[in-house]
Amino acid sequence: MTISDYDAEELAANILGFGEEYEPDEVEQKLFDEYEISMDCFHKLICKLAPMCEVGQSPLSGKKSRGFADIQNACFIARVDA
Repeated sequence: MTISDYDAEELAANILGFGEEYEPDEVEQKLFDEYEISMDCFHKLICKLAPMCEVGQSPLSGKKSRGFADIQNACFIARVDA
């Protein structure tokens, strides 16, 4: 299973300091300006990294996942099944 395009964009926006409201083009431009990486390459990279993340289990569904989390809000931003 791979990370969706939407989740990859959400993760990039979070890393780059965007709030909940943002324009996808602005995220892609800032990603390139700060890290010299396209959204496509970023997406490929996080799909390769996600399986290396620690497993977390949802307290509601019991589903186990690996991925990138928003610690403050205690939720996954981008994840794959564990």
